[in-house]
Amino acid sequence: MEPRCQLGHVHVFQAYVMRLKPDHGSSRGSALDRGENRRPIVTLVCSASLAGVVFLTSSAAVEPDNDAWIALGARLFSDRRLSADGNVSCATCHKPEAAYADGLSVAVGIGGHAGTRNAPSLMGVGALSVFNWDGRTHTLEEQVLQPFTTSIEHGLASRDELTQRVTEDPAYRRSFSDLAAVGTREIRSMDIATALAAFVRSLSAESSAFDRYRAGHDPDALTDSAKRGLEVFQGHAGCASCHTVGEAAAATFTDQRFHALGVGLSSVGTRLESILARIEGSPRSIGADDILSDPDIADLGRYLVTRLPEDIGRFRTPSLRNVARTAPYFHDGSVATLETAVDLELYYRRQSDGALTAVSRDEREDLLAFLRALSGL
Repeated sequence: MEPRCQLGHVHVFQAYVMRLKPDHGSSRGSALDRGENRRPIVTLVCSASLAGVVFLTSSAAVEPDNDAWIALGARLFSDRRLSADGNVSCATCHKPEAAYADGLSVAVGIGGHAGTRNAPSLMGVGALSVFNWDGRTHTLEEQVLQPFTTSIEHGLASRDELTQRVTEDPAYRRSFSDLAAVGTREIRSMDIATALAAFVRSLSAESSAFDRYRAGHDPDALTDSAKRGLEVFQGHAGCASCHTVGEAAAATFTDQRFHALGVGLSSVGTRLESILARIEGSPRSIGADDILSDPDIADLGRYLVTRLPEDIGRFRTPSLRNVARTAPYFHDGSVATLETAVDLELYYRRQSDGALTAVSRDEREDLLAFLRALSGL
């Protein structure tokens, strides 16, 4: 195992930038659709974008030069030159000080254009095997490249343009050539993806009060209220049925499946049939630009991948890591507070499982105390 820096990851990110900164629910559909039995080499994204389903693998082995790949990825992550207007980097929507989210309802890209999807936190995504709110992407390498060529995110014309911009920087050329897997050959887009993926994978979320309590190192890490909240979470509130804790040392708090709470669909209303007809009648596949520019399409969720009617409005269960720091909530950022999000979730679970008992006011407060204990240092 490669040695890991003991600094907090926010500080690691900032140190890399200062040192290297350039001068200027549903279980339906195929196993492939669901992402079952797939484990990515490394995991998640520079932004909440979507594109066609293309599976890529890394062009370079990271392990021999892991620290160097991470440092290079941190530099790429913060480089605004890798956007059409020079104003957007991955860190625009995934800010270190905001647990690698951005605090906005939806991500904002070049020219101040707002998308339709909330930018999720990147902390701890190394444990995931499916990405995007609709689960369209299954590998980190593919995911980290997508925002660069989406017109309202980074807005570059192609991956070739991305590679050209990186190659034109002598410092980038030196950094890539120092890596054994690249050496003297030309830089490729998948080398860029490998570096970004290595950096994102390094963003551990396992430093919360819950983790210290669960590991047994600090039995007092959780308050009495948070301990009661954990019991409610795993018990009659039904939260852990989707936000799984599991037996592994690092709980992901997501089942990586797709569920519908009705968020967003109310705005579609009676227009659903015409929206579906427009999609099915399109001569081309629905891609990132369609999803990020049209809220009606974006609200269809998992359906855009599987085309199964039962998947309309279903979205991937988000992790609850750092949930108290990453408001607003849900795929469209339409729920402003953690309290409201909890109330909506509890209502949904009672509606979908009549066997669950109601959560009292005091239990709700305990549940909120537990969720706040999931934030890292």
